Amino acid sequence: ALALALGCYSSEPISVVPADSWLTLVSHKPLRTLSLERRETRSPVILGAVLILVAYAWSLVFFLRSQMTEKRAELNIAHAMAHAQNMERLKELEQRFRLLVEASTVGLLLVDPDGLIAMSNPAADTMFGYAKGQLEGSSVEDLVPAGLRQSHPRLRAEFLKNPEVRKMGGQRELKALTKDGREFPVEVGLNPCLDHGEQFVLATIIDLSERKGANQAKTTA
Repeated sequence: ALALALGCYSSEPISVVPADSWLTLVSHKPLRTLSLERRETRSPVILGAVLILVAYAWSLVFFLRSQMTEKRAELNIAHAMAHAQNMERLKELEQRFRLLVEASTVGLLLVDPDGLIAMSNPAADTMFGYAKGQLEGSSVEDLVPAGLRQSHPRLRAEFLKNPEVRKMGGQRELKALTKDGREFPVEVGLNPCLDHGEQFVLATIIDLSERKGANQAKTTA
């Protein structure tokens, strides 16, 4: 419009002025100065954008880290609760097992790999003439008659090499020794079991005195 207006008062042909020249004309500044100012203005804008992106990235990292920490804490709590429940369950099972062992009329001895009695139930204590808990820590050889005491450790070692559920003695009559030195006929069952990676043996002992006495009475009659 300005060119047309000017053309009305000029007889010379109108030439098109380049855009940069118009910008120079309007701003009243040289083109080089405008280019420098444009560059100077562009640098802070780019720097600001980079800073915003860095700030966003760091905030995202912190957010993800907090989420991971929260999830990890939740997993730890769940694991701790599950472990506590398992321990409580194991404690209940152990108490039930101990009650069953103590109520059993069959003598029970838990023997460790060294031949030491780790546990005995009341039936075994009574059978061998010991007070409650007195057998624990003593050698199982103390319950074997003197004639078999020397060979018993070798028999124990052979059993531990190939542990299996079986009766002790085979067809031979077995005898055990009470605290006061009295011998009595027994039937012994051997049951291998592991405890924390160690091989234990649970021995079940049945006193055959009454059975043999009844058989002898029948034979005599």
